[in-house]
Amino acid sequence: MNIGEHAQSVEYGKKPAGFSAHTPQSFFLFFSHLSLILTLTSCGPVPVLIAYHVGAAWVMGTKGTQSHLPQVQPVVAAYESGLSESETPVLPPIRLLVLRPVDERSQLEVDKERGGQLPEINGGGDIIGFYGISSEEGHIRIAPEGASRDLGVLHEMDSGMPHLPNMPRTVFTFQGLVATVQAGLTTYFRDAGIDAQPVAFSEPVPQRQPQPSAQYALGCHIEEFSLFSLRRYQQIRMRTFGGYHLVDIPIRGPTRASVSLKLTLHHVQSGEIVWQESIWDIVHDPVQGESQHQFEKAEEILSIALSRAVGSVLAAQSLQDILLVPEPVG
Repeated sequence: MNIGEHAQSVEYGKKPAGFSAHTPQSFFLFFSHLSLILTLTSCGPVPVLIAYHVGAAWVMGTKGTQSHLPQVQPVVAAYESGLSESETPVLPPIRLLVLRPVDERSQLEVDKERGGQLPEINGGGDIIGFYGISSEEGHIRIAPEGASRDLGVLHEMDSGMPHLPNMPRTVFTFQGLVATVQAGLTTYFRDAGIDAQPVAFSEPVPQRQPQPSAQYALGCHIEEFSLFSLRRYQQIRMRTFGGYHLVDIPIRGPTRASVSLKLTLHHVQSGEIVWQESIWDIVHDPVQGESQHQFEKAEEILSIALSRAVGSVLAAQSLQDILLVPEPVG
């Protein structure tokens, strides 16, 4: 499924202009939606049809298990220094071990009562998010351009994400999550002049080999690495014998990427923790107040979130102060 079409998006908590609290529907239009759902599900077990009002939109679906599992869409992302908003300082070329990150992300939630389910991923990476519907919002439509009457829907695309999708139509998977984060941190510290070396273990081990040995080891716990995109429905006019009929076309709506890492700096010889802090970044597409996507694909904002988070590590003056102090000889 191509979810790269354009639309608009607010984790900012208020409804955009044109988002009516009432949804006037003609009997014919409402009945036509019911007929469509019954037709699509007539080949399987007879479902219980639901039509309920949530916020400003009619939500229609079946109670129970979906007839089809969500599609699987692999996504890619990487740290890119040009995407960071912080300037990278230049530090002494001390040796730093970049420990293998530990994945501590929370389990993603789906609304099983309304048919939300996840496919089995065998060797295809980790599920990091969904494209789909939020049961808190339901079926939200965007009115045709120049609509002459209030259809009880959005007049244009919204921005932000007050509710994450929990009824997935497509799941986003990511291959090599731990290695990607470790590579990003390694590249970032090397750009700052530090001799950063990735290692295969997650806990610091006292260095007993002859010099040169590492002075510090950087530990990382991945608290969040996610990509979510809400489905919206663009209404288009279809001509009929009686005039025209409105048809809902699914499109990509508000999209959000979030990265959060908990970092710990260890003194290798003593094992002492000398610095600890969480870094994070969230990117929305569209941005607040806008009604058009800046990026064609949802996954493009994931690299931005990762790069901004990693690129903010050395913005902490307390960490710079530690790395600027030379190690005593002997």
